[in-house]
Amino acid sequence: MKTFLKLLAGTFALIASSLAFAEGGVVSSLEGTATVQSGTGAPRPLRLGDAVVEGDTLVTGPSTTLIVRFDDDQVVALSSRSRLTVSTYKYNAPAKSGNILLSLVDGGMRALTGLIGKASPDAVTYKARTATIGIRGTDTIGEIDGNRFTFGVLDGAGEIRQGSQVVSLSRLFGVSFVFDNPIPPPILFSQLNFSASVISLSRLPLLQFQQQPRGPQPPADTSTTTTNTPNASGPTGAGGGGSASVR
Repeated sequence: MKTFLKLLAGTFALIASSLAFAEGGVVSSLEGTATVQSGTGAPRPLRLGDAVVEGDTLVTGPSTTLIVRFDDDQVVALSSRSRLTVSTYKYNAPAKSGNILLSLVDGGMRALTGLIGKASPDAVTYKARTATIGIRGTDTIGEIDGNRFTFGVLDGAGEIRQGSQVVSLSRLFGVSFVFDNPIPPPILFSQLNFSASVISLSRLPLLQFQQQPRGPQPPADTSTTTTNTPNASGPTGAGGGGSASVR
């Protein structure tokens, strides 16, 4: 009887432990078409309300905007013709701790930090091919176009590592460089050359997705901008009145 009770207690502990670690997010907004590939499985259509878990690769079609809200309130938006892999996502809800590694393969991504990043910034990392991005803030945006990577910080701070080189970035600054080449000094976000679809990501009210109940949300209105006081050096819709260059 004692052995059975120990086994039963162990089973309950295992179940409780597994429930404490949420493993992904949900598609909260989708305009256009997108697919998801789990591991080596075949790609399948991605729909509003679908789950996104560790190991999934998200691919967006033309004229598409995809927004995923993770269980710790991390929010990720992808522009058209983008590919992103959720390399790692572990979240212990009671402790508000975990690990996130998001790998941008192509296209554009904007990421808003959730509870994991706010509690432990070192636990959140983004990769863009040979570059590794560390987060020291809440709101970042990046784009891979061919062999060039352009990255900016809309709020907070961050750093980019490539090989032995480390470049620190403060709010409303960014860099643009060819992979495997030296990273230049930071420049103002308004001077970065993002595509039009990525510029539209900077105007999305992503904070609303953290504040709303979990689950599918109405399609994002890309024409919406914030009502903050304009700042000539800031990106449109990110607390500023300026805008980055558009190719």
